[in-house]
Amino acid sequence: MKLSIVISTYNNSNSLIRTLESVVAQDADRSLWECIVVNNNCTDDTALRVSQFIEEHNSVNIKLVEEPKQGLSFARNCGIAKSTGEIIAFIDDDETINKEFVSARATIEESLGQLQEELPEADRYYIEINGANSSADLYVG
Repeated sequence: MKLSIVISTYNNSNSLIRTLESVVAQDADRSLWECIVVNNNCTDDTALRVSQFIEEHNSVNIKLVEEPKQGLSFARNCGIAKSTGEIIAFIDDDETINKEFVSARATIEESLGQLQEELPEADRYYIEINGANSSADLYVG
């Protein structure tokens, strides 16, 4: 798996479904990426709606995981732990991404080769995306 998209959510099911619609519209090969939705102790219908969405889009690798400890850091760490991608992209549950989001992030991999030569001890890389059209911050782990 090349890329893991991690979406942390708390009681925002309406916006989250719009976000997931933009995720499943990606033009990249679906075998190259996954989406991890982290239910951060939601009390609304988020779990039910995401489960239904996953059933309706079973050709896309979307996982729903639970994080009972409240807070974005706990949710993101849970998403990281459950991910299998070499690159992790965080998106918010109230934004949509363009259909080239994954394929554009895949081009980052070209730059990673050089980074891996410079920092061979790193085995995973974390990208924080602050919006569909904004630049990414790269964190080396």
